[in-house]
Amino acid sequence: IKLLGVTLDSRLSFDKHISNVCSISYFHIRALRHIRTCLDIDSSKSIACAIVGSRLDYANSCFSGVSSHNMHRLQRVQNSLARVVTPSRYSVTPVSSNSLLASLHWLPIRQRLTFKLACLVYCSLHGTSPTYLSSLLQAYTPRRPLRSSSADLLIEPRLRTTLGSRGFRSVGPRIWNSLPNSIKLAPSYTAFRSKLKTHLF
Repeated sequence: IKLLGVTLDSRLSFDKHISNVCSISYFHIRALRHIRTCLDIDSSKSIACAIVGSRLDYANSCFSGVSSHNMHRLQRVQNSLARVVTPSRYSVTPVSSNSLLASLHWLPIRQRLTFKLACLVYCSLHGTSPTYLSSLLQAYTPRRPLRSSSADLLIEPRLRTTLGSRGFRSVGPRIWNSLPNSIKLAPSYTAFRSKLKTHLF
């Protein structure tokens, strides 16, 4: 079924949805390549983010736990987009692709997913997200004084099913607990996003 522009299947593999995203993205990348010589770097970057980057980011929090093959397909789209935006050749190595993404200040696909989910957790803990999200998170309070008492941790529920472990209730706390305290204790959402992006880079 298709819900809010996302194609869902019985196994939540998102194979068909990611295939559609890649197909449409490559179409726009080819179109952008034809006019790239007429644009400066800032204009081409803005167009790339608007017509392709927005498609890669849309509902990407649903992709937690998808296969490495699908994540690689999305990463190839982003790498191709970066090569069109920046004056580079197609014979670059994977390391060069990472350098291109860093020069454009674009997080790789997997890190963008982590960024989105971490921001959702931050908003949930600070009361700026819907209650159906914040109700899924529980603060970790040890029974006796421990070092972890001041670590601002969340409870990671033990779920028996693979699909259950891909949900926000499980993935959100796991990502949050992996962040340094300096990021989790950011005084504002803007500061949190800035520190988180630097950390993920």
